[in-house]
Amino acid sequence: MSATTTGRPRTALGEHLREPMRRAAYALILGTGITSALGLLFWALAARLLPPTTVGIGAALVSAATLLANIATLGLRNGLVRFLPEAGASTRRLILSAYGLCAGAATVVAAVFVLGQPVWAAELWLLRSSPWATAGFCLATAVWVLFILQDHVLTGLHRTIWVPVTNGLSSAAKIGLLPLLAFSAGWAIFAASVLPAAVVVAVVTVLVLRRAPAAEPGARTVPVSRLTRFAAADHLAALLWLGTASVLTLMVLQQLGPAASAYYYMAHTIAYAAFLITSNVSSALVAEGARSPDRTTALIRAAVRNAALLVLPAVAVGVLLAGPVLRLFGAEYAEQATVLLRLLLVSAVPQVVVGVALAAARLRQDLLTVVLTYVALAVTIYGGAWLAIGWWHLNGVGIAYLASQVLVAVGLLVSGRSGVLVRHSPTLPQARGPSGAPRLAPGPLLRRWRSQRELRVRLGPALAACGLPTTTTTHRLLTSDSDVLVVALDTSAGPLVLKIATSPAATTGLDRHADVIVGLGSEVTGGPIGHLLPRVLARRTLDEHRVLLETRLPGAVSDD
Repeated sequence: MSATTTGRPRTALGEHLREPMRRAAYALILGTGITSALGLLFWALAARLLPPTTVGIGAALVSAATLLANIATLGLRNGLVRFLPEAGASTRRLILSAYGLCAGAATVVAAVFVLGQPVWAAELWLLRSSPWATAGFCLATAVWVLFILQDHVLTGLHRTIWVPVTNGLSSAAKIGLLPLLAFSAGWAIFAASVLPAAVVVAVVTVLVLRRAPAAEPGARTVPVSRLTRFAAADHLAALLWLGTASVLTLMVLQQLGPAASAYYYMAHTIAYAAFLITSNVSSALVAEGARSPDRTTALIRAAVRNAALLVLPAVAVGVLLAGPVLRLFGAEYAEQATVLLRLLLVSAVPQVVVGVALAAARLRQDLLTVVLTYVALAVTIYGGAWLAIGWWHLNGVGIAYLASQVLVAVGLLVSGRSGVLVRHSPTLPQARGPSGAPRLAPGPLLRRWRSQRELRVRLGPALAACGLPTTTTTHRLLTSDSDVLVVALDTSAGPLVLKIATSPAATTGLDRHADVIVGLGSEVTGGPIGHLLPRVLARRTLDEHRVLLETRLPGAVSDD
């Protein structure tokens, strides 16, 4: 076999991994895969060492701490992925501020949870069995929130290669600890999960802070206030989804008892690995999109392809092996939760659209889409599960999950908020039907709706590509009959016009327009009509199409 032939696979793989977003996504997915595989061994060992009721209590403790830690992230994990790529000299300050705020919040919410435990988690009485138990739970929740933030810090810093290492070490350590802690009954699972995380967080934090850029006068920075403003709205919405696993575990515990809670938790833990594939691809998309705003749409579409190519085979294999995998935990797990696991796995397919759409919205800082999406998920999952449990018991949770993901994915695609369906067709009035006859152009209202939909996707990256602020620039979409978005801007430098091509033909037209303006300007500079011509301030490329920034000339309404 020739060297050329043997070298092709390596060359193809190298080309595939040349894209930074793919490398980051695969590192995160590898971390998830290692965590999921070792987590499966951990829970299988727990199911063999401990009775189902004890496993149910341990799973509820882990779920409660996870829910509280997610509350305590204050939205800063997505904020760190979004803003650390451009933080520069403020990197260390952003990380320390985020860690301090979240650890403090975790301690407070954990204390509140323990105080109200008799009301919302009566089965977790051991949290109030002694002051040491209460203090240990609060401290463990603070550690857990830092462990959650850690992966997002590494993603934002383009250090995703560390993620599989840290997750793997933590997961392997908790497997080794579980038999040693089995004597502690309900606390065994919880303690074995938290103690290794504490060690990993301490080591990684020291390494990250040592490698962070030093603060220097005049260096590029991101104010903490900018991070927290973004995080506030994002957090309130994201909590509705982040608490899904924990809330449903507690819901099942209350309605069906500890054993059913254990069955649900195991099924969800296995299925959630498929959801995390999309989550990891989306995190890589946000980090890379923040670095390359001119490639946003291309990155979004690549993220959908990458996630789908990984999720679909994983779901197919999972559906086939659901019964045998659950049998590792015991015959009762396979008997009670096989259908539930299959329903949860299939739910990960429409979640590809949902997850990438949320990442695209965060890149655009379109928090309205984020809020609406999470509200829709919460209403349909929580409400649907509450009703369906009474009809189909555990399987009702899976039915609610699947129906919710399908409905929300369809809603995002139809409304144009998915970030994927950006039109690149020729000018609409020139489109032709199957017979070759010109197709009727859409009415003004429909045309404007399409333009507004595209503007939501393109405006932020276009402003960033031209060096303008994406959040404080006032804009107004002007009427246009072509496939060029024309936007009036009010900036500190004066009134400007931003023109964004949405097709190859429009790109060619904008280039000719710019060339004519520049050519005329060079001929009439200082002449009597020089002030009547706009000036081209920036000419950029966004997803292979032209973006033009010009001065805006004053005008008056004609009487003709």
